[in-house]
Amino acid sequence: MFFKNKLKVLYNSSFEEDHIKNCIKKMPYNLPTYFKNIPHQMFNPELKKFLPFLRTVKTCPGYVNLFKHSLLICNPVDSYIQFNDHGIEFQKHGAYNDEKAFAHPNDHLLKYVPNKHNYKFIIKYCLPFSFKSNVAYISMDPGYHFSDHKTFPGIVPSNWFNEYNRFIPIHKDQEELYIKEGEPLSIIVPLTEKKVSLKFKERPANIIDKSIGYRFSNFKKFLRKDTWKLDQN
Repeated sequence: MFFKNKLKVLYNSSFEEDHIKNCIKKMPYNLPTYFKNIPHQMFNPELKKFLPFLRTVKTCPGYVNLFKHSLLICNPVDSYIQFNDHGIEFQKHGAYNDEKAFAHPNDHLLKYVPNKHNYKFIIKYCLPFSFKSNVAYISMDPGYHFSDHKTFPGIVPSNWFNEYNRFIPIHKDQEELYIKEGEPLSIIVPLTEKKVSLKFKERPANIIDKSIGYRFSNFKKFLRKDTWKLDQN
């Protein structure tokens, strides 16, 4: 079958394809571990039986459709990051020696946020693969997995091609971040209701889109058009 919408996962040669496939999960493998324990109906302790008109989240279209249309992105390595008050003090990612996490300067965002948050900075956490897609997608926190950490959302346009990364806020009193291999990091949801084919391929050297480095800012190049238009009728 031919699919017009395609998402290709290009992974670093230092990783095995089967391992990366296990880190990018579609339904039913992207469901939270507790999902199988949820009944379709709620139990009434007074009547001591399940009532058909009291439904659980297992029959909520908004909840189930999220997993049917999304991919769960899991951490491919054990990652340990230690912080001081100003940034990253130490980091280790599996048996690899390269740095995968970088502290974003607060002038980038947090400096302008009203003082109602509890974060000292935001780190950029880079994954060893890229998504090459001809359909835009939203990348967001896997909230229903109830992880100890959270990630900020963003919409990636179809013409963007670069290393996939997540932005993780670090609490003011947080001294370390330990994300185990296989732990949920984010979900991506293609902005289409049509089928999207998924393919994995080892990333050749220097395949990252070099055009993003030609200018100081490529904001206009990757900016999507507005979705909503007010109907005056």
